[in-house]
Amino acid sequence: MQFRKLETREAVRSHIITLNDVRSWVVLDTETTGLDFRQDRILDVQLSGVEPESAVLFTADFINELGNLKGDMCLVGHNLGFDLKMLHSAGCDLTGFKWRDTMLMHHLIDEEASHGLDALVQKRWKDDYKERFWAQFDEYAQAPDDRRLDYACRDIFYTEKLYRELCLELGLGGA
Repeated sequence: MQFRKLETREAVRSHIITLNDVRSWVVLDTETTGLDFRQDRILDVQLSGVEPESAVLFTADFINELGNLKGDMCLVGHNLGFDLKMLHSAGCDLTGFKWRDTMLMHHLIDEEASHGLDALVQKRWKDDYKERFWAQFDEYAQAPDDRRLDYACRDIFYTEKLYRELCLELGLGGA
C-alpha cells in the first residue's frame, strides 16, 4: 500500500489530470467532523491513486479541484451519498457524475449482512484498522497526520478492493 498526502493545489490538480488520463472510475471518500451534512465540515478528501494499491489524501482546502474530474468519470465510494452531500454542502457539486456505492452493491448480495466498511474489511481481509484507530482517538481530527493518512487511505484501498470483488460477484465484469 502506498499512501501520500498532496500538499498543494497544483499537486491535487496534477493528480486529478493523471487520473482522468488513466482511469474510467475513481474511489472517493471524505473524513468529516461529524455526520450532519448541514453543520459538520469536511477535514480531508481521499481519492484512488494512479498506481494499484495506492491512494492520496488532501485537505478540504482543495475540494474544488474535484471539479476537474472528467465528466464521464464514475465515482465509487462506500456510502457515497453521504460524501456527495458533504461535498455539495461545501460548495463542490458532483451530483452529475455516474456513481457506484459499494454499500448498496453489497446489500444486493446479502441484504441480511452488515454493510459497514469496517465489518466487510474485517470479514474479507481480517484487518481491524478502524477498530484500532477509534480505540485510540475519539475524533478523526485528534489523530496525528501520519495516522490520519493511514486510516483515511485504507478506506480508499479497501473500498477499491471491495468494488472490484463486488463487480465480479454481481456479474458486472471487471471493474
